[in-house]
Amino acid sequence: GGDIFSATGALTALDLSSLTSLNFDQDFGGSPIYAIAARDGGAVDLSGVTNVVGGRNGDSLRLEVGTGGSIDLSGLQSITGNRNVRFTSDGTALSLPALQTIDAAVIFELATSQALSLPALTSFSGGGSNFNATFIAPASGSISANSLLQMNDVDVSIGVGGTVNLTALDSFTRGILTYGAGQTLNIGTLNDINGSRFLISDGKAFTTNAASYDSLDHFGGGDVFSATGSGTVLDLSTITTIDFNQDFGGSPIYTIAARDSGTLNMSGLISVIGARAGDFLEFTAQTNGTIDLTALTTETQNTRFTANTGGTIQFGSLTNIDANLSATDLNSALDVAGSLKLGPNSTLAVTNGAELHIGDDYSFEQTVEANVNLDAGVVRMDGAGGQLLEVGGEDLGVNGFTAGNFGIGQLVIGQTTQRTSVDLIDAIDNGNRGVAGTESLYLYGLGGPDGLRVLNNSALVLNGINVYAFDALTTQMVHLNNLFGPGDLRIPFDDGFLQLVPLDFQWGNNLGGDFNIQSNWSDNFVPLGSDTAIWNLGSAVGYTVQFGTNVATDSAIIKTDTVTYDLGGFTYTNAALNATTAIVVGQDPTDNANLTVVNGTLAGPNARVASTAGSTGLLTVQSGGILNVDTLSFGLGTGTVDVGTGGMAIVQTLDIGTVGKINVTDGVVLVGTGSTAGLPAGSYTQTDGTLAVAFDSVPVSPDPAITAAGIADLGGTLVLSLDAGFVITAGDSFQILAAASIVGSFDTVLLPVILDVGLGVQYGLDNVTVVAGLIGDLNLDGFVGIADLNLVLANWNQTVAADVWLLGDPSGDGFVGIEDLNTVLSNWNAGTPPTAEVLPLVPEPGTLGLLLIGTGALARRARR
Repeated sequence: GGDIFSATGALTALDLSSLTSLNFDQDFGGSPIYAIAARDGGAVDLSGVTNVVGGRNGDSLRLEVGTGGSIDLSGLQSITGNRNVRFTSDGTALSLPALQTIDAAVIFELATSQALSLPALTSFSGGGSNFNATFIAPASGSISANSLLQMNDVDVSIGVGGTVNLTALDSFTRGILTYGAGQTLNIGTLNDINGSRFLISDGKAFTTNAASYDSLDHFGGGDVFSATGSGTVLDLSTITTIDFNQDFGGSPIYTIAARDSGTLNMSGLISVIGARAGDFLEFTAQTNGTIDLTALTTETQNTRFTANTGGTIQFGSLTNIDANLSATDLNSALDVAGSLKLGPNSTLAVTNGAELHIGDDYSFEQTVEANVNLDAGVVRMDGAGGQLLEVGGEDLGVNGFTAGNFGIGQLVIGQTTQRTSVDLIDAIDNGNRGVAGTESLYLYGLGGPDGLRVLNNSALVLNGINVYAFDALTTQMVHLNNLFGPGDLRIPFDDGFLQLVPLDFQWGNNLGGDFNIQSNWSDNFVPLGSDTAIWNLGSAVGYTVQFGTNVATDSAIIKTDTVTYDLGGFTYTNAALNATTAIVVGQDPTDNANLTVVNGTLAGPNARVASTAGSTGLLTVQSGGILNVDTLSFGLGTGTVDVGTGGMAIVQTLDIGTVGKINVTDGVVLVGTGSTAGLPAGSYTQTDGTLAVAFDSVPVSPDPAITAAGIADLGGTLVLSLDAGFVITAGDSFQILAAASIVGSFDTVLLPVILDVGLGVQYGLDNVTVVAGLIGDLNLDGFVGIADLNLVLANWNQTVAADVWLLGDPSGDGFVGIEDLNTVLSNWNAGTPPTAEVLPLVPEPGTLGLLLIGTGALARRARR
C-alpha cells in the first residue's frame, strides 16, 4: 500500500511517459490502496500508458489528483483484468479522453460540482473481485459517456443536482440504477436489462425497451424493480417474459414493487417463472401504488402477488396460474379485468375489507378451504355482460354457516354506471358433496354490512343453488331462495333483482323506443346479462331501438322484424353464457330478419346470419356502427351482411360459407386485427358465397375494404361496383383485400364496364388488387400489342386461377379462350408503344386466321 508514484508541489514533475502499461494484479492481504498521486500542483506524466490493471481482491489502485495537480492519462485506452481501480479527485480536472473499454471494478470518486467526460468509452464491464464498479454523478456535477453502448456489473447513481449522460446506452446488465429527486438522467433506449435493478422514485419517469428479463442468478433478495412516490412511473411494458429460476440460498425475496402512489407498468408481461427452493418472487403494490399486469397469463414456481395499504395490482384474465394472490386491508385491491380461475396449487386471500374485482367469470379448483379466504373480503363483479360465479361451500342451512366454507364477506354486483348479471354455477367439485348444484354460497357480511349488494338494476341468478346472505337490518342470515313466491322468476332485491334462472324477454313495442324502459318489453322487465332479448313482432315496416347506456344480454335474436339499433355511442354486449350464439339475425326457417346497427358497437363472441334453410337475414352496419365479434358466419338460409358507409366490422374469423353474401360499400372489415385480445390471428374464408365491394369517389374509398391478419381462403364470387362519380384511369389500382397470405382465388369475378379502361383482378401473395389498364393491355405496359396477344396464346385453352391478366385471362372467367383473344384484338395498337417492345414467338398467320374466323365479328365484348 501507499504511494507508488507521486508528484507533490508546484512545478514538481514526474515523467513516466515511457511506460506503456501499469499492472497491479496482486493481493497483498487486507485492503491496501496503491496510489499514483499528483498533489498541490504537481504533475505525473503517464501519457504513454494505454492499459491499466488494478489490484486483486481487497487491494486496489488509486489514481489521485488534488489541489491543482494533474495526471496525464491522455493515451489510456483500456482498464482490464476485472481488477479494482479508483479515480479520485477533489475537484481538480480529471481527463480520460482516449479511454474506450473498462473491464474492471472501477469507481469514480468525484467532488461536488465536478464534471467528468469519457467521450471514447464504448464498453464498461465492472466485474471486480471485491466491490462493484460505480458510475456516480456528484452533487451538482456530471458524468458523461455518450458513446457508451453497454454496461455490465456497474451501479449508476446520481447526487442531488447531478447529471448522468449515457445517451447511446443499449445494454445495462447486472447493475443497479437509482434515479430520484433532484437528479437528471439522459439515457439511451435499453434493449437488454438482464440481471439489473431499477429503483425509480420521487416523480421520475423511466422507460426501457427490453423484450424479456432474466435474473442471471445475480442477487439475493431485495427490490428488483420499484416505482416509489406520487407521479413516479417505471415503464417496463415491452417485457413479455420474466425468469427468476434461481436458488440464491436461504430464503430471499425478490420484490417488484409500486409504493406510495407510484406506478409500475408491466402491461406486456405474459409469463413469469418464479424462484426455486426457498427463494420467492413477489409483486407488491403498497400505499396506493399500482402495478399493471393486464397481459399476464402464465406463472410457474414460487411467485406471489400482494396488494396492501391501498395498493392495487391489475390483471387481465388469470386462467393458467398457480400463484399466491392476496389483498390484505381496506382500499387494497386485486383488479382482474377478465376471468379468474384458481388452479389447484394457487392460494387466494382477501382480508380486512380488501377487494377482489372481477370483470368476467370466477372459478376455483381448491378443495382445501384455507387456500381460498374471502370471508372478510369484498368480491365485486361488474363486467359489461353476464358473469359466472363458481360456488363451493357445504350447505349447512341458514343457521349453520361457519368461517371458511368457501364463503365471501360481501358480494357486490354491478356499479352505478354498469348493469351486470351474475349466474351462479357449480361446475367443479370443491369437496362439499359433489357437483350439480349440491354446493352452496354463504355471504357473511363484513361485521355489519349486508352480505349481498345488487346495484343499478343488476341481478343475481341463483340457478337452483342455495344462497345465504347476511341482512344488516335483521342481523340474520337470510335464505335468498325462500324470498321467491309462487310463480316468481324475478324479484326486486336491493337496487336490482334476484332471479331464479336465465329468462327470455320479448320486445313489445312496434313503434320503437328505449331499450332500458321496461314498458317496451312484453314481460314488463328489461332483460339483463343472463337473459335473451328477442325481436319477433312481425314488423316489416321497421322501428328503432335507442340505447342511452351500455347494456348487456346473454343473446340477441332478430326473428321477424326490421330493427335499427341506434346505440347513441354506447355498446350492446352479448356474452352467450347460456346461448350457443350471441347475435342471431334470422333463426328459424320462416324468419325474415333485418337488423341495422348505427352510432355505436354491437359486441359478442359470435354472430350468425340466416341460421337455417329457409330463413332470411340482413345485418347492416353503417353510420358510425361497429360490429365487434370473434366469429361472423352465415347459415344455410339467405344471409347478407352489408358494411355500408361509415360502418365497420371487426371479427376474428369471417366465414361466408357457401351461400352467404357480404357487401362492403365504403365500409371497413377487419379480420383478426382488432377483436378480442389474446385470440389467434383471424382468417377470411369464402367457399361459394359472394363478396360485393362498392366504392365511391369522395375521397377514394377505404383501401383495402377487407383486412385479414391471417389467411384469406378464397372462392365463390367477387362483385365490384363503382359509384358514377368514381373516376378511374389506366394505371390506377386499389386493393379489395389484404391478408397475411392469399389461398385460392374467386371462382367468378364480375367487374363493371368503364369506357376505354379495362379492369382486372391480380392475386398477390398477400393481397387481391383491382388494376385498371387499357382494354386488352394484359401486361400493363401502356400498349395493346403482340406481347398481350402472346399472353393469351401461351395459355390458350388453359384453366387459370392466379393473376387473371398476366395469364391471359382478361375476362376473369378462369379460362383462356376466344373471349380473351377478342378483348385484345378489339383494342389493337391502342396506347403508346414501349421504346423497345420484345416480340416473342407468335402463331403462324394461318393459325391466327383460323382463330379470327372462330371469333366471328370482333365486336368489343362487354366486360363482366
